[in-house]
Formats: sequence, C-alpha cells, structure tokens
Amino acid sequence: MSAPLRSDGWSVRPSFVPHGAVTPVTLLADENALTQLAGVPTVAWQTPWSELSNIQFVRFARGMALFATAAGVRYCWRNPAEMTSSPARHRHRPRRRGRAPSPPRRGLQRRARRVDRGPRRGYWVVALSQLLGIE
Repeated sequence: MSAPLRSDGWSVRPSFVPHGAVTPVTLLADENALTQLAGVPTVAWQTPWSELSNIQFVRFARGMALFATAAGVRYCWRNPAEMTSSPARHRHRPRRRGRAPSPPRRGLQRRARRVDRGPRRGYWVVALSQLLGIE
C-alpha cells in the first residue's frame, strides 16, 4: 500500500454541505479514495473513487483544477499555485525586427481569417510532378 498524495492550497465549489467551508482545502488521494480536508477546524470528507465519475484534471498557466461528479453534483477544486514545471512561460522570445510589440488587448478578440492557399499548392504539385514525370 502506497502513501497518499497530499496537496494543499485548494478551494472547492460547491461546498460539500450547505454553508460549509470552501477554503482552505487539502486534498489527499490514494488508491481507494479522494479525501478532502476543509476549513478551520478541519472537517474531512472521504469519497471512494468508485463513487466519482467524469473526473477531469486541467492545468492552466496559473494553477490547476480538478473536476468530478459525486452523487449527481459536479464539484470543482481549484489550486491557484503557479505551475513551476513549465519552462515555456519563462522562455525569452526574440522580437521581430522592424515591428514594435503591440499592447495587450482587452475584451473580445477576433482572429484574422486565414487565406486558404491549399488548392493553388495542389495545382503546382500536380504540374511539377507531370513535368518531372513523377506519378
């Protein structure tokens, strides 16, 4: 039997009981169950893995979330701790020459439409293969 995994600094929505503690939450996980230690004083809730469904673990740039359904209720545990295992966030990106960096935009952003050049490339490939005798 392995030792349970412990993770501090979580919050949970909704609470397991009406008007119950939603923060601070500590999660303990072992091969049998997921245990939540919530509030001060600490109240423990243990749920066997067999009673949890639709389990999702999502990593964000600034934290992570665990989603699970128990007894027909969808719970969301969030941990706002910054992910230190991702070096991409701290990597330096060189600037493009001749172009000033644009300020960050707020609100809705619309992506520019991509021009579809696929059919033209296809014609060139066919024409080149005919000229070279490749079939």
